[in-house]
Amino acid sequence: MSVDRMRCHPSIILETLFPAVLVLVFIIMASVQAWSDLYFAIMAPIPVVLTMFLYWRWSKTWISFTDEEVVVERDTLFKMKKRIPYSKIASVNVNRGLVNRLFGTSRIQININSSINAAIPEAVLSFRIDIADSIREFLASRMYGDSAFTVSADADAETVVSIDWKDVLLHSFFGQSSAQMLSGLFFLLYSVAQIYLALSITGVYGGEGLLSLFVFIGVTVIPSVVILFHYANLKVYRSGDTIYLQHGLIRTYRTSFKVTKINAVRVRTTFFSRLMHRSFIEAEVVGLSSDSNSKRPILCLMKDYAEIDRVFSELVPEFLYDREAIPQPTASKRVLGVKCVLWLVLIGAATYVSSLYAERILASIPSITGYEALLGFTPLIVGALLALATVLWSVRAYSTRTLSAGEELFTFEIGVVDRQAVTISYDKVQIANVVRGPLARRYGLGVSSVSLLSSLGGVKIQSGYFDVGELNRIHETVMDRIRTGKYDYRKASR
Repeated sequence: MSVDRMRCHPSIILETLFPAVLVLVFIIMASVQAWSDLYFAIMAPIPVVLTMFLYWRWSKTWISFTDEEVVVERDTLFKMKKRIPYSKIASVNVNRGLVNRLFGTSRIQININSSINAAIPEAVLSFRIDIADSIREFLASRMYGDSAFTVSADADAETVVSIDWKDVLLHSFFGQSSAQMLSGLFFLLYSVAQIYLALSITGVYGGEGLLSLFVFIGVTVIPSVVILFHYANLKVYRSGDTIYLQHGLIRTYRTSFKVTKINAVRVRTTFFSRLMHRSFIEAEVVGLSSDSNSKRPILCLMKDYAEIDRVFSELVPEFLYDREAIPQPTASKRVLGVKCVLWLVLIGAATYVSSLYAERILASIPSITGYEALLGFTPLIVGALLALATVLWSVRAYSTRTLSAGEELFTFEIGVVDRQAVTISYDKVQIANVVRGPLARRYGLGVSSVSLLSSLGGVKIQSGYFDVGELNRIHETVMDRIRTGKYDYRKASR
């Protein structure tokens, strides 16, 4: 790899300019009625000035690849020289959006091991496809010692799991949180009810239900479409101790990371996925951001349980061990029961106040229709549903949470409606606290709160209610591995 300085491809100017122009167009469209000659004179030059500034910044920015580090230099009004040692790089992502496809370029995003800027790449570079591919191969050889890695071999590699459009569609809708799905379904049904009542009472449709319909689209449909486009054509495979991911329909995304960069693995199910006997796998990987809206990487989309077990064993066998799940002790029923009663009291009070308010409104209406009378019962109906959901949640919260502990790994099974089994390496734990409320303390119980690094920054994972001795054993095991030398921070950071 040449160490000579080079510039990014000029198309990076358009990549940066395009979102800004879209925002400007939106502002202009939103305020079109307030247009005047002065307004136009102020707004029109902005894209030109911004383009000139971006061109100037591009012409003053240079990138070089030495034997030890990536160097990004910028000599504008404020000078900047950023050095990124290869040993500190966590991952190299390659994205291709619309602008990249038009100009035959690829965008390289370099991420380092850091929780401070986990959601933002340390460096974003854009080059012709052939140059970007050679840079990716060079960085792979420096990061992983994998001189055999080539882009052509990456393209020909066979995926561990076959993902078709049915899997992507199911995951895009039913892989969302149940709260998001149910709230979207509520607004959809409410919109349909509003439209039906308006037509049946007046016979004329006046736009009733449109707001609820837009909320349904914003809460459920748009996120599903985003997930669909993001994870289309998913391909995942492992070579040695490195995992490679590729996906995307319009904007393609490619990345790779060592297994030692994985801090935890989640096997997740939602309420709707369990009805189909399906789950999916996510990983907590530090330094894997692709943009400001990055999520934790998905190793496998929603598949049946047997397929998930097979993919898990092939991709991340390091996170497999003989698990003996410890259920929550009987005393946790009392803690959950008291919390349930407190919530029921709050729900009852809110329902009572809302009912009085609804009665006052209805009393001020001279003639009440059937539709308006139905609204008077809404607080009672909503309150009864919330109370029932609270009781069911408390009952299920006792039986669904477990704790498993091995020599190098431990697992929290958490969640009630949406559940997940989170397997964590002791060597990746940053902080392990035991939180004890006044009621839990009375029964010798507590909740473990474990802090980790991930692609989203720092994350906390909380267990259910367990004996304090069992939870303290997590911290004791972490410290014991450090004292005895079983934990090697140098190995874990490679």
